[in-house]
Amino acid sequence: MIKVIFRKFKPLKTKFGTASFSPEVIALFPEIIRGEKHAIFFYYIHCDRWSVMDYQFILKSTVPAKKEEYKSLLEKLNSLGYNDLKVIEKFPNKIY
Repeated sequence: MIKVIFRKFKPLKTKFGTASFSPEVIALFPEIIRGEKHAIFFYYIHCDRWSVMDYQFILKSTVPAKKEEYKSLLEKLNSLGYNDLKVIEKFPNKIY
């Protein structure tokens, strides 16, 4: 079973007003960690792209996604063969 957390970016406040940094929900995999000094998590977005993101950046710039917001991304991951996903809401207490 692979744990996954779904989050979305907070609205970005600029001098021109508030805009969304990214309308996409991201799927984070907290048990797949890279990095020696900082926790770097793998994530997946709808445009069929895997990438990595720093743990502190994730905490500062995202909020938990609601089930209706991440439903299509979960279905996409299932269609790619990730059928054993367990959705969790919080990061594990111990990252390292």
